[in-house]
This record gives sequence, C-alpha cells and structure tokens, in this order.
Amino acid sequence: MFYISISWIHQEYQNYRRYDEPNQSSIKASTSMDEGVDFVHRMMFFYEKGE
Repeated sequence: MFYISISWIHQEYQNYRRYDEPNQSSIKASTSMDEGVDFVHRMMFFYEKGE
C-alpha cells in the first residue's frame, strides 16, 4: 500500500513544472537595506532567542 501511494505521488508530480513563469504578476519578497546592519540585527536576534 505504501509503495503504491508513493508511486502514485511520483507520477503526479513528475510532469509538474516548478520553474515556469508565473501566470500573474509577482511581487518582490524582500527589500534591500544596509546589508551589514541588517545582518548584525539578524545574528543578534538568532543568538538572543536561541533559534
């Protein structure tokens, strides 16, 4: 049963084209800021919160 389900999922996603252009307009996920300051803030958050 497990093998059959994995085979079916594989067949479903075999023709799935992940790298096609989007049908609608897309938005930029991030904005560029001062990389040095932003990096320091991220690292401090990482060390303080223990994530």
